[in-house]
Amino acid sequence: IEIRYGQLLKEESNIDYLQKILEAILSNPAYSNCLFQLKKWDYHSYLHSIDVFIIGTLFARHLKIEHIEKPALGYLLHDIGKIEIPQQILQKPGRLTTKEFDLMKKHTLYGEAILKQIGLSDLSYLAKSHHERRNGEGYPESIQIVSKGELELLQIIDVYSAITMKRPYRDAMR
Repeated sequence: IEIRYGQLLKEESNIDYLQKILEAILSNPAYSNCLFQLKKWDYHSYLHSIDVFIIGTLFARHLKIEHIEKPALGYLLHDIGKIEIPQQILQKPGRLTTKEFDLMKKHTLYGEAILKQIGLSDLSYLAKSHHERRNGEGYPESIQIVSKGELELLQIIDVYSAITMKRPYRDAMR
């Protein structure tokens, strides 16, 4: 844990803080259902979402982002659209084909739709835009995004989590 989280989880107050927020999120049946659907569909995506929630929420707290419960929920469900992506693509051990990657990119749009469907329209941009980049090379729209706050934090932490966790197609970078 220290290799990836450093000192973030050394303080019991941080763990208590995360637990309190997660319990509040999971008390909503729509949110807990989404999370458990993701866990059932693709365990790696579920672990990644938990990881992004942990790191993102603690960094947001450190940055004193207001009403932190909302972005924390967005961090937890940012990849919910992956429940619409075939498991053989999500769990493929090798490189995706162009066609497979084009389908994978749609998880952002699926996630946006799911979040809107469960009443989280105000957070749906996190699911949709977490792969957009300042230089316009991201997806789903390949638009230049100069973001601040919750989205920018999610974009950075999503990449950190993705490269430092073991994935079906490669080992974790250390």
